[in-house]
Amino acid sequence: MLRLADLPGNVWISLEERIPYYAKRADVVLFGHDMSGQQHMVVIELKAWEEATALDDGNVLIPLGGGLVTEPHPSAQVRGYQEHLLDFCKAFQSDHPMKLSSCAYCQNYRGNTPNNGLFHPQFAPLLAMSPTFGERDAAKVGTFLRARLSGGMGEEVLRTFDVEGIGPSKQLIDYANTMIQKQNVFTLLDEQLAANNAILKAVRKATKRTEKHVILIRGGPGTGKSVIALNTLGEALRNKLTVYFVTGSAAFTHGKWFIINLYKISW
Repeated sequence: MLRLADLPGNVWISLEERIPYYAKRADVVLFGHDMSGQQHMVVIELKAWEEATALDDGNVLIPLGGGLVTEPHPSAQVRGYQEHLLDFCKAFQSDHPMKLSSCAYCQNYRGNTPNNGLFHPQFAPLLAMSPTFGERDAAKVGTFLRARLSGGMGEEVLRTFDVEGIGPSKQLIDYANTMIQKQNVFTLLDEQLAANNAILKAVRKATKRTEKHVILIRGGPGTGKSVIALNTLGEALRNKLTVYFVTGSAAFTHGKWFIINLYKISW
């Protein structure tokens, strides 16, 4: 695929690239500069699928292990990786952000005709954002990659990506903060207010020191520990602090009122 794309020899390749705060990895990430000289990353999802049937719920049905398995569309999967990287990698959040693209390459999939499997019309919006390529699309893959990586110099891009590190984007912070503020279940009452103020003061002091701190909140069931934790989270977000919110509480993992996806506020 890369030879057919006729890319410079100094495009850099990462296999099984770790995705921040997520258990899975991206199959392939390519690093280089695009035709305009801008730093660019391309995330590629590889599939060895030979067949796929479009389902009306937006998924696809594929033969696997002697049976049929429901899977997300490859474009949906790789698009999710792209959006997650945009949310949590600082290289895409600076004044001159790196560019990021994504695609899926199903090298054994021959059903490239319209209205068929992976190319069913219901997937058109997905394919427009993050295209899926089949066995007969090698030339199209090459065109896609050349437009984004023909400038080469991938080592510089990879170093920038690594050095910038990880952290939530301003857009994500604002979203989580807004959602927390809108939840009337987070109202603080009586002694909760005093405890919350004391905790926030301790957090502010801790951020100005080099040593690590642990703040423990004691209280029986129903005293508002979770309410205080979320209020503290919102305040920390508003003050641009790096926040890790970790819980096993069923109220957060299964409660219908808690509408923010956990992975989007657990950093």
